[in-house]
This record gives sequence, C-alpha cells and structure tokens, in this order.
Amino acid sequence: MIPHVTFSRKGTHFCIYCGNVSDTREHAPSKVFLSNPYPENLPVLPACKKCNNSFSDDELYTEVYIDSLKYLSGRQESLRKENQERIYRNSAFIDAQNDLRNYYDIGEMSRNIKIKRILTKLAICHSVFELSEGFYCDSWDGLPASIDYKFSFEMKQNEIREFDNFIDMNDKILPEVGSRVFGKILVFQPVLTPINGGENINANLVVMDWSDIQEGNYKYVAWFEKDDSFHVRIVIHDFIYAEVVFRRKECI
Repeated sequence: MIPHVTFSRKGTHFCIYCGNVSDTREHAPSKVFLSNPYPENLPVLPACKKCNNSFSDDELYTEVYIDSLKYLSGRQESLRKENQERIYRNSAFIDAQNDLRNYYDIGEMSRNIKIKRILTKLAICHSVFELSEGFYCDSWDGLPASIDYKFSFEMKQNEIREFDNFIDMNDKILPEVGSRVFGKILVFQPVLTPINGGENINANLVVMDWSDIQEGNYKYVAWFEKDDSFHVRIVIHDFIYAEVVFRRKECI
C-alpha cells in the first residue's frame, strides 16, 4: 500500500517520502544536479533526516553516471567541473564508472535501478510542490511508479522536440486553483482560417509550461491526467529525458 499524502505550504510537518515527522528540509532538485552559482529560491520540502540522507549516494551516482555518459558519448568535451572535484571523494563515482564500463563492454543499455529510484524521488518532490499532493511509499525497492527514461542519443530529434514541448491541457484535468503549478498554465487564442473558406474560428489552446530551474541543467513539468494519474517529466543536463507516472488506483 502506498499512502496518499497532501502538502500545504501553510505548514507541513511530515516527510514527503515516508510520512514520518520531518526534521529537515529538502531542496528539489538537489544541488548535485545544478551548477554554482545556484538558483535563488529553490523549492524546499519537508523530509526526515533518515530519508534525506538515504538519497545522497544514489543522487551523486545518478549525476556522475549521466555526466560521464554524456562525455563518453561525445555530447560534451569533459566532465562538469563540479564532478571533477567530487571524483575522489565518494564511492558513488567509482560505482557509476564501473557500471558505465560494463555498459560499453556489454554493448547494451539496461535501465538502472539507482537512477529510477532518484527519478522517482525527484518526481515526488515536484508533484507535491507543484500539485500539492503525492504518494510516499513504505519500500523504495518497490518503486511505486511507472518510470521511463532515455538518453538523448537514444532519441530522434523529433522525439526530443515533442518531449520538450508545452503540455497540452485541453484534454487533461486542470490543477486546483491556488496550487503553485496553476501559475504555469498559459492560454492562447489563435485565430484559425478554414481551408475551404468560411468564417475564422477563435480557438482556445491551454498549455502547461515547464519549470526551468537552471538552463541546460534541470527542468521539469507536472500535470494531472483524466485517468486519475499524475505525471512528471524531468530533463537533466539536456541529456536524460524521464517521465514518472503515479496512478491513484494502484496507490490508494
């Protein structure tokens, strides 16, 4: 069972990951995915120390894995400066490098459980902060979500453009008025001219914009679907493209 958790910026005292009393605060996303100087006013969410600390190694692993693969695949000239400074200070770097070496030796990409765990963690942060609700889980080994991710070299340019585009909200559930994400909804009213003549048509186009935390490093967007699920898309370093889906009927 994955309990339902709601979030109120007026005062939430429970960890968004496990539901226990919070005694610390969590940046979303973690600064490990960003570059110095860091953006001001990063989203902050309540967490307990146990959960907060439990993600550190896997977050560094994920960051180094992504950055190293981007370098090895020729998408950038060298490792990011921040990661060069971390190389010899954490075993997560060695683990990531070993896994990457195995990938090139085997010649195939397997979906990585550590990366999936961190993508789920990030998605919970964004859904709770933006949509004011999410789900915490009793076991992170179970990964309480549908998680799909690809690297840019696995995608065609039209796939990347489609993924990066605004989210069409005309066939989706609008978020609750007052939730933070509501301010990211844009309404366009293009004038359409029929091909076969006739009067112009005033159309309404409602879309959801992305939250660009730091250009080139991290952005995300979160929304509700009519099937009672909520989705979070995340792009890290313009290289990993992920979508995490939580389905209420499987969680409540």
